[in-house]
Amino acid sequence: MNVEKLIHETCKIITEADDLSEYQSGDEFENYVCHIMNSISSELTVEQTGKQTFPDIVINGSYGVEVKFSKNKNWQSVGNSIFEGTLKSNVTDQIYLVFGQMNGNRINVRYKKYEDVLEDVKVTHSPRFFINMDMQKENSILHKINMTYDEFKVLDSTDKSNRIKEFVRSNLREGEDLWWLDSNENEDMVPKIVQFNSLTTEEKNNKIAECMVLFPEIFIEGNKNYKKGFPKYRRTVSYLLTKYQLVSPSMRDEFSAGGTSEILIDGHEYNLSKVLMLLNKNAILIKEKLQELDIGLLCESWGVQKPVTGDEIESIWLKEINKYGYRKCMNNSIKPEDVYKNGLI
Repeated sequence: MNVEKLIHETCKIITEADDLSEYQSGDEFENYVCHIMNSISSELTVEQTGKQTFPDIVINGSYGVEVKFSKNKNWQSVGNSIFEGTLKSNVTDQIYLVFGQMNGNRINVRYKKYEDVLEDVKVTHSPRFFINMDMQKENSILHKINMTYDEFKVLDSTDKSNRIKEFVRSNLREGEDLWWLDSNENEDMVPKIVQFNSLTTEEKNNKIAECMVLFPEIFIEGNKNYKKGFPKYRRTVSYLLTKYQLVSPSMRDEFSAGGTSEILIDGHEYNLSKVLMLLNKNAILIKEKLQELDIGLLCESWGVQKPVTGDEIESIWLKEINKYGYRKCMNNSIKPEDVYKNGLI
């Protein structure tokens, strides 16, 4: 059995399994993948490399398998650092990406060559490749800079940085700047910063909807603090900067400037603030965000301690926005929840 056939058979076995609900994390799924590989091949050696090492599994000493796991509906994830400081030196042959996606009690699995799914560069504590299993290999970032993965991985950190910076700079739009230090993976970096007002209307609404889901304190009346010494837009500003490199001289205006507007709900006309009008206008997009965003991220952002299911997410969020936004709707005798549900009609 060759390496690719082993990976193919492993993915097939996992996809056809009826109940894998016990595997709820990336580490558990990685262990399971390694177990299946060892159980079906006596001809090849299969070993896990341990945490903070790339790739996760080494086959026959020189082939690599990076394992990703998600409970979301998309086939996307943050990958390895572009500097690849944790790459195992003995992995000189092809590296594959095995991606597991939770689907009820089952796990859907896909695999591809690692270099064929590197769509872009994103930022956590350092620039990292962004993985998209749905993309065509011709759209990979390495293909666009005319390099194979074997060519890229042997470059030193400065050369890797320069090649990726050159690509990012060539694709900047109006309102975007390159902000990237020449350093190694241990330093904080972001590849570019983007002015919020340079986004298209569709892009703005997408980010506004995401922040409304994550940070219900946005609905607090006026410019009061979310907590003492904690302005209500502070988390929103930090999130947009660290996640998307988006900045604005006045993020508050994106949610509250412009006065009030009238809207018809259940046959009655109400005069609502801008943030509630945005809630109504983006209701369908918000509902999609509630379904797409990671449950763990949502619970952490809302301060929810108990385990919750996907079916509970919307009701928990509605309680949160009602709690923070009741004063905005008090004089109209409606709740933010009513404004949201009206927007879904």
